[in-house]
Amino acid sequence: MNYKWKPHKRSAWKGIVAGIAGGVAGAYTMGLFYQLCEKASAKYNTPEGHKEFEDASEDSQEATSRLADRAARPVLGRRLRFHERKTVKPYVHYGFGTAVGALYGVTSEYAPVVKKFAGAPYGAAVFAGAHEAALPALHLTGKPSDYPLTHHATELGSHVVYGVTLEGVRRLVRKILRA
Repeated sequence: MNYKWKPHKRSAWKGIVAGIAGGVAGAYTMGLFYQLCEKASAKYNTPEGHKEFEDASEDSQEATSRLADRAARPVLGRRLRFHERKTVKPYVHYGFGTAVGALYGVTSEYAPVVKKFAGAPYGAAVFAGAHEAALPALHLTGKPSDYPLTHHATELGSHVVYGVTLEGVRRLVRKILRA
């Protein structure tokens, strides 16, 4: 068989669809990676080190519930109850991952440089923009200096996993949509 590389026509809607699929998959694998890191931290760290990591990761994950609470307050006229916050937390996580994936998908159609290094730099940029800058600026988490280096490394790693998964799934879906 003779395979030739054929450039595809740029398409915003196909890029968005492929980015959405990649964003959902990326958010899922990011969560799995984070859980793996938590388990490894519990197994290999000292009790004090694990407690520090656990506190930081809990605060980071609570940012999604705080964001949901802030968004719901004007609509409901009250704060979300604990069980409601716990219920909406995954929707916020996947919603953000999907939106950022859609942006990546459409951007990759018109600026191919975004796809360099299999999406890893994009994941790192999302980490820097969202986790290190936006969340503290919105007072959803503490300042970056409030957390141990292991927490930042885990967050960066999970966002790089997100970016690589996003690009892999985006590329696959885009090939399917080529026809």
